[in-house]
Order: sequence, then C-alpha cells, then structure tokens
Amino acid sequence: MNQEPLSLNGKLISKNELLSRVQEDSLFLGRGVFTTLLATHEKIFFYKEHERRLYCHAKAVGIEAPKKLLDLNEIKDLCYNTSLEGLFFRLKAVLLKEGSGYQKILFLKKLETPKKKALSLGVYPHPVNSRLSRIKTLSYLERSLIHEKALESDYDDMISISEEGYILECSYSNLFWVNENHFFLPSYRLPLLKGITSQVMLRIAKKLGFDISFVKMKISELPKEANLFRCNSLIGLEAIRSIKKQDFPLNPELFNLFQNEYEKVREERAYCR
Repeated sequence: MNQEPLSLNGKLISKNELLSRVQEDSLFLGRGVFTTLLATHEKIFFYKEHERRLYCHAKAVGIEAPKKLLDLNEIKDLCYNTSLEGLFFRLKAVLLKEGSGYQKILFLKKLETPKKKALSLGVYPHPVNSRLSRIKTLSYLERSLIHEKALESDYDDMISISEEGYILECSYSNLFWVNENHFFLPSYRLPLLKGITSQVMLRIAKKLGFDISFVKMKISELPKEANLFRCNSLIGLEAIRSIKKQDFPLNPELFNLFQNEYEKVREERAYCR
C-alpha cells in the first residue's frame, strides 16, 4: 500500500513524528487553520487563491505568518514525486500555532472521485452562529457533525441555517441557486465560509450575464422553479434535486454550462510541472 506523504516545515516526516511535534494549543484547542487544494501529478489548482485565504485566516486566529507562506516548490515536490496512484489528490496545507510562530504541514491523499449525481439534502436541526464559521479552522467539529447527521438520515448532505433561519451552506460546500436570469448566493455577512469555488462561480455568472444577488433567504422562500447547486475545490460543481423531500428541477444544460466554464477557469489557474 502506498504511503500518504506529508511534510513538516518543508521536510518529509512520518505521522508518528508529526504527532510527537504537535503543540498543546493545536492539539487540544484546534488552534490552527488549513486549506484544501485539488492537485494531480502534474498540476496544482488555484494555488494563489488558497495561499491568500490561508494567510487571512491565520491572521484572524492570531497566527503570525508571512503572506507568501506556501512554498510552491515544496508543494510540487510532494505532488510530483509521490508514489500515490490516482488521477486527483487532496492536498491539505495546515498551519499550527507554535509559540509566537507556526508550524506548516502538508498532507497529500488520493482523492476518490465518485460519479456525480443529483443530490438529496436535509436541513441540520441546530442553528449555526459562530465567528469561526467564516474561517477554515481545525475546530471543524460542527461541520463533521453536520456531515455525519446527513449520512445517518440517509441524505447526501445537509444545509446549515443561521439562528434566524437563513440558508448558510452545506457541511463542506457552498450553495448557490439560479432562477431564470438571477444568480443567488447566501450573503457573506452570514456565518459561512467564503469559498474559493463559489467565488469562481460568481465570476462565471457575471461573465455569462446573470443578475447577481447576495441574499438572506429561508429554505421556505426558495423559488420552487430554482436550480440549486453545491460546490467546493475538490468536488467542483454538483446539482441538488431535493431539500427535505421537496423536489427542485434539474437543468442539465445549465449544469454543463457552469461545469465547462469552471473547468476552463481551473485550467487557467493551474500551476503546471
């Protein structure tokens, strides 16, 4: 079995060595930030966007780090020289607080890419209202609970809502929907992660001539004729067919249009070997 490689501050190490080096702040308090990139043996996608967000999130939780904190050569060495087999990899870049500085860890794991299907979503029963919801931190327990609740309830995923009942996001993905020529995203003022892929989809929608709206909307207020989607850096784009057993129409033509445009942008923003 191929080992999943990881590096600590630019040096390849074992998982056991990593655990012995982790500080109490990061181990017990989740004091750290991370971002997850899509990569292949030859390409790294949206590297600059992920680096910029990682720096901003580190600053928000009190980790002092330089703006250029991801060494592209270190990432290339990990991705291009791995013995892992597969088309795509999940590259996770983690910053852990250590004293007045930080430790940087890169994990690489084969990404299983299941055949895409239209998704059935539930609604997470507990409102989310945390400042950390806007930051991709190691304090990721609530998102994991949302994902686990979805699987227990025989859904593909669940939508989280704010205390006021407004639509936020899925466990690990952002949401957007289209109704006629209008493109909707939950307001960035809500406690949700401003995902890189959702911002790419926003730019694509503007390019295609959609009217853009950032909204505070409840699930009961979703237009019944709207086309719903979820997205993130690993899965790209997926269509949603129902929420709590309420069906929404699928639009394969619109899905393919967004998907093709997204793949073009992803290739344009790829760092190649």
